[in-house]
Amino acid sequence: MNVIKVETCTYINKGPVITTTPLVIFLERVQESALRTYGQKGFDTKLFVDMSLRHDLSETIEAFNKLSRTVNGSISVNDLDGFIGKYLGGPDEDLDKKTASKLPNICEKREFYRDLASAAESGWDFSSRWMRNESDLTTTTTTSIVPVDLNKFLLKMELDIAFLANIIGESSLVARFTEASQNREKAMNSIFWNAEMGQWLDYWLANSNTSEVDIYKWEDLHQNKKSFASNFVPLWTELFRSDKITTQKVVQSLRSSGLLQPAGIAMTLSNTGQQWDFPNGWPPLKHIIIEGFARSGLEEARALPKDIAVRWIRTNYVAYKKTGAMYEKYDVTKCGAAGGGGVYVAQTGFGWANGVVLALLEEFGWPEDLKIDCY
Repeated sequence: MNVIKVETCTYINKGPVITTTPLVIFLERVQESALRTYGQKGFDTKLFVDMSLRHDLSETIEAFNKLSRTVNGSISVNDLDGFIGKYLGGPDEDLDKKTASKLPNICEKREFYRDLASAAESGWDFSSRWMRNESDLTTTTTTSIVPVDLNKFLLKMELDIAFLANIIGESSLVARFTEASQNREKAMNSIFWNAEMGQWLDYWLANSNTSEVDIYKWEDLHQNKKSFASNFVPLWTELFRSDKITTQKVVQSLRSSGLLQPAGIAMTLSNTGQQWDFPNGWPPLKHIIIEGFARSGLEEARALPKDIAVRWIRTNYVAYKKTGAMYEKYDVTKCGAAGGGGVYVAQTGFGWANGVVLALLEEFGWPEDLKIDCY
């Protein structure tokens, strides 16, 4: 299958804020896909459309186009050199410069800065998921990886834009983004899905000079065979859970992957000291995975997310009782333990930790006879 290359950089448009910080202290940036996703079901759709959609739709399309374009039914991103130069131009932290000092020349340093910035934009800052050698941060090559979760979020955005465009009678946009979502779904199943593992796997671009390649031939041997929490994100979209046999296989895969731990789902199986690696678990990915399995309709798939939710609620509760704080991340190997790693102490507050626990309690409740403390 021939497709145009994919870049992993994301574009965040100006707008209201959905913040991960403990306090909402600014009103500048928004992840477009998140607003569109929750705009569908979380708000009065008619009011949402009347008040803002006709203005916001063009901005959404602009943001989407800077993320990806579909060419000949394939996943694609055209020339983003100007965008990369503007938004990912150089190091912002002393850590970047210190780490980059190990590299022999300015060209390799610039590539490293770009890949490090792309890793930060992904949210996974930092993780062995982006490294060729998981013990060496300078081998971070994010822009040589086609990530499962980014493409899943783009697919969800395509579906959301089509949904909202239909409300205001923009039939050409409905057709455009419906076709785009269908093409992306086919490409994701072709490029990412690994039937033997029962997971959707990140793909490593084989040619280091992919920026100069117009047509790329995808081969299964370049799938990353390591298990990451992100490998299970596609199940969040209904398109990927409609096949019951596939869903059953994904359930079994998560159970046997090693990611499922006493206090939740680990992000990876590699303990590198990076904060998006083992043994840390992060609320947003936990919620997406739980919701995906819970919506599948399979009894076993319904039992698994409830089990994960119980583990996660319990560890949040116990940590809160011990410290009086909610944390951005948790050590999923220990009940009631905050996460570690990275370059700063675990942050307290915390917006997404609070929100995910409340959402899980609303979804599953907590039986009075179920012990809340650690066993």
